Amino acid sequence: MLVNIEDMSAEELFELANKKKRAEEEAAQRAKAQERINEVRKRREQLTREYEQALAANDKEMQALQKRREELITKHQAALAVIDNTLTELELDSRDPEPPPARKAAPAPAPEKPAPARRVAEKSGVLDELGDVVMDIMSSRASISESLLKEQLRSRGHSSSELGKVLEQLVRDGKLVSRGYGNYAPAKKQR
Repeated sequence: MLVNIEDMSAEELFELANKKKRAEEEAAQRAKAQERINEVRKRREQLTREYEQALAANDKEMQALQKRREELITKHQAALAVIDNTLTELELDSRDPEPPPARKAAPAPAPEKPAPARRVAEKSGVLDELGDVVMDIMSSRASISESLLKEQLRSRGHSSSELGKVLEQLVRDGKLVSRGYGNYAPAKKQR
């Protein structure tokens, strides 16, 4: 729409100039806002790319560690098998070539009442020993899963059948803290 400014009054000219000024200011604000939106979108895309790259690198590292772990377990089991075979052979060689004639053993007397207490004491000693081994393993770690802890115990020649009871006791004693299902960490030392 063409406007003939010669036919307009001073008041109309002033109003037209104000409208044009407001329109230019609004256009400048929109352009500035659009520029800021574009900057934020670019930053978001960059952060997403960085996250995906870091996640991919982490996944690759985890796969490499898992593969290395499996190789170590296989190597360890193979070494143990060789040692177990050697032990079996040595034990067979160390036996007497001719066993003594079998004698009938006298029937064992019936156990007295204190026997269960002894078994409890022996079992508690085994649990204490297992607890010490668990704490020794935990001394060099920030946290550990129960399955990895079982593997560590087996590699040290200990049974992991009572591990659940030991872990519960260590948590009750305040030596370990449970960090979710099957994940444990040493308790913070109190001063």
